[in-house]
Amino acid sequence: EEVRNLHVCKIMVECFGEFDLIDPNTCTKVIELKLVQWEILPKGRYPWAQSKEIIKSYISNLDKSKKSTIEYRVKTITNKTPDFLAVGRGGFSGYFVYGFSSKNLYVLESLHLDNATYIFADDWAAFSQLTKNEIIEEGLAEHRVIHDKYWEPRLRAILR
Repeated sequence: EEVRNLHVCKIMVECFGEFDLIDPNTCTKVIELKLVQWEILPKGRYPWAQSKEIIKSYISNLDKSKKSTIEYRVKTITNKTPDFLAVGRGGFSGYFVYGFSSKNLYVLESLHLDNATYIFADDWAAFSQLTKNEIIEEGLAEHRVIHDKYWEPRLRAILR
């Protein structure tokens, strides 16, 4: 029932703005999904096992190589157990925010290749409404990790 469940999740986010997924066996929260009312990192001059299910509909149309890369990035981030996932008005084609509230770190990851991962502390919500150019020129991100062969070790070191 994967397709139906994904559809229900999207409807719940649209209707309620956020919801929690609860594991019926342990009665514990698996993830909190939030919908924010802005586009995360809008285009400018420059521009977890659970989250994999959420993005699956977007990446299903990508070729195998691109899909594999995106899944690898999502798995790398979600293996660190974020406590929430947010998607902006740009929907499932823009950036996702993986929140690590206890560490005060918020990872903004794109579902497109050849971008960067942006990591903020504190006011991620305000920063995520800016363009990439504004963030880069003003040095607002705690970290900007380019999607290259060093992406994973750099990200792991930051999230440690």
